Amino acid sequence: ADDVAGDLRMEDMEIWYRTTAGDVAYLYFWYPYGQEQLYEDMDAGMDLSKYVKERTVLYEGPFAKVQVRDSVVWTLDHTGLLCREGQVVASDVACFELDASGTIYGTSQGLYRLQERTGEICFLAAGDITAVASAELFVYYATDQGQIRCVRVDGLEDRQVCELDAKGLQWDRMEEWRILLATDQQNTLWSVQNDGQLIKLEDHVEAAQLVDYSLW
Repeated sequence: ADDVAGDLRMEDMEIWYRTTAGDVAYLYFWYPYGQEQLYEDMDAGMDLSKYVKERTVLYEGPFAKVQVRDSVVWTLDHTGLLCREGQVVASDVACFELDASGTIYGTSQGLYRLQERTGEICFLAAGDITAVASAELFVYYATDQGQIRCVRVDGLEDRQVCELDAKGLQWDRMEEWRILLATDQQNTLWSVQNDGQLIKLEDHVEAAQLVDYSLW
């Protein structure tokens, strides 16, 4: 595909992504030579388009963010509507993140988590939320008050991590390492340490690039 803007998700041979037009596109990809050979072909820059058996636009945007879990598509548009498979779940949403069994989203009123199995909505924290990142049993979130905070997925142990006017957060786990990255309003990339110390990594980084840095 030559229209990928971001939010790429692959489950087995199925691929979802957000297009340059902001739509949700779906590909069915069949590669018969095994995963190891696939990675070698990708590294070699080979044209793999002949293995795409189906391509369609599932939902027309434009969307600000797309995430998929177990073939279920979640979208956030630029008006703040959060949808699950095209059905509105919440409004006034500024950011969202899928975790293992739920959906975390932030609004101007607070931070919430929707349990996928039961449909129960848990209120996690108050505030005007600007960014979220799922971290296993915890959620990192940024507020319009210039704070990055951390709370458990049940709403307990809410604490301030550091002061930063963040518009993007990304948490990742690499073996024994835990990595929290943040971009501020000037698109500067920061590494947030466990003690709240901020280490400047790079200037002029878009929030969409955070996932690439988290793979360090």
